[in-house]
Amino acid sequence: MITYQKAISHITLKQYQQGFSLLKKLYNNTDTAAKYIALTGFSVPVKDILTSGIACANEAIKINANGPYGYFVKGGIYSDSGFHEKALPLMEKMFTVCRNDEEKKILGYFYT
Repeated sequence: MITYQKAISHITLKQYQQGFSLLKKLYNNTDTAAKYIALTGFSVPVKDILTSGIACANEAIKINANGPYGYFVKGGIYSDSGFHEKALPLMEKMFTVCRNDEEKKILGYFYT
């Protein structure tokens, strides 16, 4: 938990590579690292959501473009911020990379 909070602190301070590196070491499985880096985007202060939150989502997509979490978070941030035209293609992409019906059910519930 301490390592995760330290990573969030780095990301909040826009020290992205330090924060992402901590999370990649903490979660050495690519899919797990991408998931937690993406979800960290929802932990940043609201005033930084369109910068630091999107940076987290982009890093997750970079780590695992075939996983849904980066697209889920990026689309969610854009949707919650009123940028629905940016959110829709990301959510559509999320659904195409969901690996099973359970992921579609869990993730799709929030933004359909």
